[in-house]
Amino acid sequence: MKGPSMSPLMRSLLGGYCLLLIAVLLCLLILLLSSEQEMGLTGLTPEGRLLLLVVIAGALGACIHMATSFALFAGKSELAASWLWWYLLRPPIGAALGTVLYLVVRGVMFSTAADAEAVNTFGVLAFAGLAGMFSKQAIEWLRQVFDQMFRRLSDVEAKKEKD
Repeated sequence: MKGPSMSPLMRSLLGGYCLLLIAVLLCLLILLLSSEQEMGLTGLTPEGRLLLLVVIAGALGACIHMATSFALFAGKSELAASWLWWYLLRPPIGAALGTVLYLVVRGVMFSTAADAEAVNTFGVLAFAGLAGMFSKQAIEWLRQVFDQMFRRLSDVEAKKEKD
């Protein structure tokens, strides 16, 4: 273990944070996946509802990663106080990463005329949740997509200059 151990109070608070956040996110996911008419969500457009679901799924994936890590290190009494911010920031990072991944996939795979009903909601949510859960790998994939996209653009520009 590196650095001082997390105090028992902080460990308890962090464990409660993990449990509460997972419960809240699961409830929100279930509620939003229910019929819009049954819930009375008249203020959300289908696009807004889908985007909110993506944010929740990304955060939930990150919470799964966070809770698994917490349980492992707390169980071995190796929970370092220096990792507190890692645990606190996991859910918002997962939510943001799931959203970015959704925007990339939606922008590449669907025409701009496609609406939210043209999208496989469960497939999108699965990708968002996995992005939150495996953020390191998702960031690496997005980096490769970005590099490839700009490599192709520079190749096109170089070809235009030759012609």
